[in-house]
Amino acid sequence: MQYLQWNSDLNTGIVEIDIQHRRMLDLINRLHRLSSQDRATDATGNAMLAPLFPEAGVDRLQIQAAIKDLIDYTLSHFSFEEALMAQAGHPASHDHRKAHQAFRRHIFEVLGQFESGDDVLESLLRLLGVWFFKHIAHDDQELACLEHKDLAGSADMMPSQLLFKDVAA
Repeated sequence: MQYLQWNSDLNTGIVEIDIQHRRMLDLINRLHRLSSQDRATDATGNAMLAPLFPEAGVDRLQIQAAIKDLIDYTLSHFSFEEALMAQAGHPASHDHRKAHQAFRRHIFEVLGQFESGDDVLESLLRLLGVWFFKHIAHDDQELACLEHKDLAGSADMMPSQLLFKDVAA
């Protein structure tokens, strides 16, 4: 069973954004699978990670790589969204960019803690789940509504085609 599951409420109606969101969800689920495989407990019931407890199956380097893959993809997605909003002269672009910047700072802080040996996986997965659904359900849906409203007069192209004809190049 997946940690996080896509549902139709998350669709923005902007095809490329929805594809990117689904990929981010897949990367979060991959991290969850790795973290679940990486768990073992010592005699007192405390969680131990694979480098200290190799029979747990996954080492910290694999989890670190999964975290970095997720960060890289997320940053690319943020850049795409921000370029789209800038191109459209979107009125909420400043606030949306600030939300992205806050998330960037927080996720790099958590990565640093992980790289220092702290066990932050459970809190990271909670953060990712809450942020993912909140950001898409509120901020990205608002973006999509405004984009669709701005483009409602165009009969020649679907909104996603119009939105991405110059950005995707």
